[in-house]
Amino acid sequence: MVPILTYYVIMFAIAFLAGYLGSLVGIGGGIIIVPVMTLLFGIAPAFAAGTSLIAVIATSSGAGFTSYGKDSPANYRVGSLLVTMTAFGGILGAIGTVLITRGSYEWIIFVIFGIAMIFCALDLAMRRTNEGKFPYRKEGTSSSLDLDSSYYDPTYGAQVYYSPDSVGKGLGLMFIAGILSGLLGIGGGVFNGIAMNGVMKLPFRVTVATSNFMLGTTAAASLGVYLLCGYVYPLLVAPVAAGIVIGSIYGRKMMRIARPTILRAIFILVIVAVGIEMIGKGAVAI
Repeated sequence: MVPILTYYVIMFAIAFLAGYLGSLVGIGGGIIIVPVMTLLFGIAPAFAAGTSLIAVIATSSGAGFTSYGKDSPANYRVGSLLVTMTAFGGILGAIGTVLITRGSYEWIIFVIFGIAMIFCALDLAMRRTNEGKFPYRKEGTSSSLDLDSSYYDPTYGAQVYYSPDSVGKGLGLMFIAGILSGLLGIGGGVFNGIAMNGVMKLPFRVTVATSNFMLGTTAAASLGVYLLCGYVYPLLVAPVAAGIVIGSIYGRKMMRIARPTILRAIFILVIVAVGIEMIGKGAVAI
């Protein structure tokens, strides 16, 4: 058993890094928190997921605090539409985790998650970034729903105009993202990026900012299930929530000067690392 003070110090430091990286690439930080809690401290996956979802909400709040406003690249209309699907999927995913945990089949979650991560990384690596194309505007479903928007990109020194593509496919993928978020307690930010940047062709800065805006709502929907089932322990949450809020604020400020290609590379590396780790953990548990 690790002394509580040691746990607090280590988890605060790790949560700070998770919040920093999570807000930088729009992934909520849960993909770092869950492996650390389960592998380093031996905490049960369901308790780790419950704690992680609170951390995801904190990340979203911290990142949103520094990005909200007319100068933010976040597309709040797109986010409000997509979050309806992620929240519903998140509830179903959380119920699935509770049932799998009580049946002692946690390895299924880890293996499926790891395979999905590797696939997403390969898919994202092969796609061309749509940054730097001015203007970028089309007509169709996006225009009829008033989802078209623009933002000023300081890297290129120009206004970026864009129109989300394949809105229907994006909604379907966001439902899957919500299920995986609830299952694993990761917020779904990784899959948000695949759906918004890869399928809907949103600029990467818009994807990250919009994902940060959505993460809290998705996580809150899943968290309700974990709370009702008794998988949230306050003493585990305290250092994680504090560290991740501070880290997410610093990370969101860094995003203003980072190049999209660098953000994309970090995003892919994180996905690959987590995918390999989850597959290994699932294989050991079989």
